[in-house]
Amino acid sequence: MIHKHDMVMLLMGSGVAMGLAVASLAGPILEADTPPTLPPDVMSLAGVRKLGVRVQPFSPALQEAGLNALRVQHIWTERLRESGFQIVDDPNQPYVSLAVHTGNIQDEGGQRVFGLQFKFFQPLRFERLNRTLNVPTYASGGFGMAGSTVLQEQVERSLNARIEVFIALVDKATEFARVQKQLD
Repeated sequence: MIHKHDMVMLLMGSGVAMGLAVASLAGPILEADTPPTLPPDVMSLAGVRKLGVRVQPFSPALQEAGLNALRVQHIWTERLRESGFQIVDDPNQPYVSLAVHTGNIQDEGGQRVFGLQFKFFQPLRFERLNRTLNVPTYASGGFGMAGSTVLQEQVERSLNARIEVFIALVDKATEFARVQKQLD
């Protein structure tokens, strides 16, 4: 007999494997002389050096596991500063936004599902509206499952990876834009 926990793990593993298989096959077929490109959402990060950091409050389950939204905001702010970003608290500047969600129910093995939503917002002017709105130009997310004894560690590991990927993508997009400008 398959337990509920085993079924959830099997379904999650199957979903990840299927996603990786589809992603590896879904790339565009490029001609040999097609210049390299980056996706538009990644290119929207080019040249960003000044931004804000906003972390939404964590659920009681995350807080009970030892996670604190203000602490994560501080860690991310310091990591971005170390990478050369200027951190500002200005609604007219770009900002990163993080939300971490947890399921309300633990399975019989004490496992809890968590999900991350990471978005990068930039103010964009819409002339037809005669307004500037903050819109997400880059977003990523992820999910995981962890027992209460390792929930904090698993979420923190996922959050650390998320900010490191963001920093690397900003650097990659900035360098790509610089090279493209030189070639033009």
